[in-house]
Amino acid sequence: MKKGLIILTLISLLSAGALAQGEESYFYGGRQENVMKKNLEKNLNLTQDQKDKLKALREETKDKIKALSSEDQTREEFIQSLQSIKDDQKSELNEILTPAQQKMVESKEATVQKRREDFEKKLNLTDEQKSKISSIRDEYYQKMRALDTEELTEAQHKKEMAKLVKEEIQARDQVLTAQQKTFLKSERNKMK
Repeated sequence: MKKGLIILTLISLLSAGALAQGEESYFYGGRQENVMKKNLEKNLNLTQDQKDKLKALREETKDKIKALSSEDQTREEFIQSLQSIKDDQKSELNEILTPAQQKMVESKEATVQKRREDFEKKLNLTDEQKSKISSIRDEYYQKMRALDTEELTEAQHKKEMAKLVKEEIQARDQVLTAQQKTFLKSERNKMK
């Protein structure tokens, strides 16, 4: 059951700060960033020692997220805690990488940030839409957290979580204009 919440956690990390970071992560679910991270790791020419340390860092981060997932928090508190974990991971990552590798990572991060900003401008959400989407995310965050109190098998939990994610997307899409939906569909198709 916790596996579903971990997935929610990762989705939340990528999506929850979307209004501050750009709507691209929220609407894509971070897929683009994951692809970029994999490509970046290949381009960094990591040593075996670095690969081993990064693997350990990912496991440590996963454990921190698991522990965080069991805490009773509001979505905003959860996002802040998750951001803190991400910041710690970034510091530890910089201890593993060489200065040249760190510059490559920073360059890619700047590219992602620019893409987010461009996406947000193109999507052109009004303040009212942002507020409604935030309320929808709060509502579904609570519903997803409530799943963890239910006696479900892992398969049932995963199925219910997927159902809630689909419902949230549908509710969020109702807030968008026809033009925004067309733009979003086009951008999603680019990601496939």
